[in-house]
Amino acid sequence: MTYRSELVDLARHRHGVVTTREAREWGIPAVEMRKMAQHGGLTRLGHGIYRVLAVAQSRLTPYAVTLAFAGPDGVLNGETTLGLLRIIDQPPMYRACTPWLRRCQAPGYIAFEHCYVEDAAVSVHHGMRGLSVPRALQWATLPRTLRRSDVIAKAYELRLITLEEGTRLMRMCDARSGRSAPCP
Repeated sequence: MTYRSELVDLARHRHGVVTTREAREWGIPAVEMRKMAQHGGLTRLGHGIYRVLAVAQSRLTPYAVTLAFAGPDGVLNGETTLGLLRIIDQPPMYRACTPWLRRCQAPGYIAFEHCYVEDAAVSVHHGMRGLSVPRALQWATLPRTLRRSDVIAKAYELRLITLEEGTRLMRMCDARSGRSAPCP
């Protein structure tokens, strides 16, 4: 297998987005990625972040880009996780929680929240780290046009939460009038 075919295989698992760190873990040297970028096989998105042009973009690509810029400890925040799972329409900003201050030049549609998310609150959705659905429902800053109870009901209809989780979240909504803090 060539480096290019290995990189395309990796990118298929990463929604078309690959970091030099991930490529190195697969045995692909960073210099090979730079060569592929010079020859038109990759588009450089940021320092060590590339989009593989042989893999078609999908609705999940912006989420993968967001996590690539957030770094290996990054987690999609509440409303972005809910958008990823199609519980709500994706808000215009893709947000990620990261324990480190990010000073990189991310695209304008990406924002970072400096916060720590414990491992118990993290789940993997479509191969990407995001808040667990109950935690995302609890902590998301929802648009004013949405009622949290309706969003919880939709998550239950989609079978993303159990009846017990939905009941607990509804009780929390009643206690807090449907609003909560944006970041855990």
